[in-house]
Amino acid sequence: MGRIRRPGFSLAPLPRYIKTMQRLWLIILLTFIIVGHIAMWTSDMPRDLALRLTLINAAGWAVILIPAWLVSKWAAAHQRK
Repeated sequence: MGRIRRPGFSLAPLPRYIKTMQRLWLIILLTFIIVGHIAMWTSDMPRDLALRLTLINAAGWAVILIPAWLVSKWAAAHQRK
């Protein structure tokens, strides 16, 4: 089956500046997460609490990001077919 083409919807790849902006936002997000963890670990918070919060945060991001990454890989593979 062929793809249905709709007016106004291009199947062309994203322009270069959009990919650059996506990378920039990812770098900014990771920077804030890392700086937040550094601030938490260097504060007067008990170490066991800091470790628990770090592990909860890492698990939460893994639950969100790993499936999103896998779906994007799956979508890219199906788009190439």
